[in-house]
Amino acid sequence: LFPVKILKDATARLLGVKVNSKLTDEQCEIAREFWQACAKPLLWQTFRCWDDSANEFRTSYISSHGVFLNALGFVGQCLLAQYGNVDKLAELSTLNIRRNSDEFVGRCIDAVTGNMLTNITAIKLTAIKMLCHVDCPVGPELQALERQYFPETEFPSALERGTSTLDEVFDEVEHRSVHLYA
Repeated sequence: LFPVKILKDATARLLGVKVNSKLTDEQCEIAREFWQACAKPLLWQTFRCWDDSANEFRTSYISSHGVFLNALGFVGQCLLAQYGNVDKLAELSTLNIRRNSDEFVGRCIDAVTGNMLTNITAIKLTAIKMLCHVDCPVGPELQALERQYFPETEFPSALERGTSTLDEVFDEVEHRSVHLYA
């Protein structure tokens, strides 16, 4: 469904490490559990029983495209920082991930051509959509980006874990994400 390199990049984003970093056993377990948690709500598990080819799946759904996987890695990092787990990933099963839906137009789908967008802005806008869908708070920097493209977006705000402020949580996520490819 997707190239190994994309999965490696998205896993680095999830864990907040450089792409070529050697992962600890704990990081490998976190990544394994994360990707397994994604399989059902994003239809990867179901796809194995379909008659469609991988190409047909990619044509119909965005969940096998690199921009979506990288955004998903960022979402996982935010969920782990905010809640200490990725249980909210199951809520993605109610998000319309079809290529022909309007959910991701202007985010990772070009509004004019319908082509997939792959830049960092597309990754972040796609991640914001997923974070809002699973009711996870979105940091101030990402809120500012979202408002440039989608000014009517309403953001979740409730913190559920620890005594960290929202800014502290997102400072940690941003700190871990800044130099992934350096």
